[in-house]
Amino acid sequence: MKKVTQEWKEVWVPELKNTWKDLKCPKSFYKQIPNLLTASRLLSPIFIIPTILYSNLFVTFIVITFFAFTDFLDGQIARRCNIKSKLGAMLDPVTDKVFALTLLLPNMVKFPIITFILLVLEFIIGFINTVSTLKGNGAKSNLLGKIKTTFLSITAIAMYLNEIQIIKIILPFLSIFTIILQILAAITYKKIDNMKEKNKNTNLKEIIQN
Repeated sequence: MKKVTQEWKEVWVPELKNTWKDLKCPKSFYKQIPNLLTASRLLSPIFIIPTILYSNLFVTFIVITFFAFTDFLDGQIARRCNIKSKLGAMLDPVTDKVFALTLLLPNMVKFPIITFILLVLEFIIGFINTVSTLKGNGAKSNLLGKIKTTFLSITAIAMYLNEIQIIKIILPFLSIFTIILQILAAITYKKIDNMKEKNKNTNLKEIIQN
């Protein structure tokens, strides 16, 4: 806990202050565009859930497509303009979870079993990453995690479009593939955490011995 508090003071407080300065200055505002796009997914439940509840599939599809596109766009802008940030790296997996869960939760009514499995696996992945972060191992999104989140979103969207015959046929296969990706992602994140923990212990032993 002490390590987390120290990291908050030394890393995240200055990072948040710099972010606020950039947002207030027209010349540096562009540096925060990727973070604003990433953060916009935190608002996705406000827009997606009402459109789903009112069964407006066309509007729902447009809204989901917009928020899904921000997940692609934020990374592209950050890389091409060389404006990556620690805040963006921290926000990205969180907003991905919020977006994915927003898509999944309404499907509990029509597809309770598969949705429950997907939600439990997402919770396990989130738990592994949270514990890793608290231990100071800095769990971050990787390519497998991004692919998993993409297929999770596609599966959730397919559930809404289950009335279409072709989607009804491929949905079981899509669901199974997504579950496999979730399991692989959980194993990968755990392995990364274990490796970092092992390296920390090895370095600590070397320091003590020297």
